[in-house]
Amino acid sequence: MGGGIGLGGVLCLLCPISASFHPMALAGIRLGMGLFLGATYPAIYSVLTHWATPGTLATMVSATFSGQILGMLVSLGGLPWVVESLGWNWAFYSSGILALVWTPLWFLLVRDDPLRHPCIANKERELLKEVTIQTMRSVPWGRLATCPTVYILALVEFAVLWYLGFTVVQGPTLLVTQMGFTPQTTSIIMLTTCGAAAVMSYMFGGLTDFIFRRQLLSKLNTRRTIHSLSMILMVCGGVGLMVKACGGMVWVLPMFIVSACGVAAVPSTYQVTPMDIAPNYSSTIAGLAGVGQLGGFLAPIVNSHLINQHNGLMLVVGVAGGLYCLVGLVYVLAVKAQVHEWNDYQQIPGESYKDPKQQQQQQQ
Repeated sequence: MGGGIGLGGVLCLLCPISASFHPMALAGIRLGMGLFLGATYPAIYSVLTHWATPGTLATMVSATFSGQILGMLVSLGGLPWVVESLGWNWAFYSSGILALVWTPLWFLLVRDDPLRHPCIANKERELLKEVTIQTMRSVPWGRLATCPTVYILALVEFAVLWYLGFTVVQGPTLLVTQMGFTPQTTSIIMLTTCGAAAVMSYMFGGLTDFIFRRQLLSKLNTRRTIHSLSMILMVCGGVGLMVKACGGMVWVLPMFIVSACGVAAVPSTYQVTPMDIAPNYSSTIAGLAGVGQLGGFLAPIVNSHLINQHNGLMLVVGVAGGLYCLVGLVYVLAVKAQVHEWNDYQQIPGESYKDPKQQQQQQQ
């Protein structure tokens, strides 16, 4: 993970130079950044599975992924000032420098396993004893390829990134061109929305773990309940924007916040699922589900065509919300939360799959 962000930071510094040569040079640099930074998403799971106890899992995942929202908050608030004061080049330079400052701190302060960390307290070590993640010899690719949950997670990732493409990536443009807000008002709306989403992400994580620790619901029903709440919030916010898109800041801002709070709930649901079903292979599952990030690439392309149609804004909001709810229903109805038997996969190169349960029965 440290290497991915560090190399991505180096390439980010090269973006202004490559842009001066040729647009395809810039495209190549950006492609390289995507390849390096793409490894960070599954790498996060490799760390969290060792450091999060079952009763704090959703909180830690939510707190970790809320960093993405905070990054949006800082960029929305800071980069316009940087560009105006220092020039557009510094939008890339500042991001690259930040990545290079972060990278050595990661290698110095983070360890794969709690037992290897020099600064961990004895109390913390005792709490983390219940985390029993094993380093497996091989990956059960066949079992992963036939696991429906992996495909469901990819679909949810696709729908979430599509919705974020509408609210965060294209949100400022739509607020100015379709709803008539000034750039200054748009900045206030986006900053407030991202700030609320970051806070709510952490709160949803705490709520999820509270329900699980108190055994108010099973783990599966907890995931279903929080994800259903996410869908309700996103539908309410989306419908509010469709009904009264020109209602002024007093109406639009709360609707954006409600929608963002719906998005903020998802780290406590589908982003925890890889660690629910196969903690030993959660990073691999997260990497496979990352195919769904194509939603963030396709959403701007499709939305640019929809927005030019009659009632274009309603179409953009309706497609984003409808897609998320459709996929969300699939998740709620079909997701699993119990650990799959192939989590204890012990294949040795050259041998066939050995089911631990069958081995135990044969020994008896």
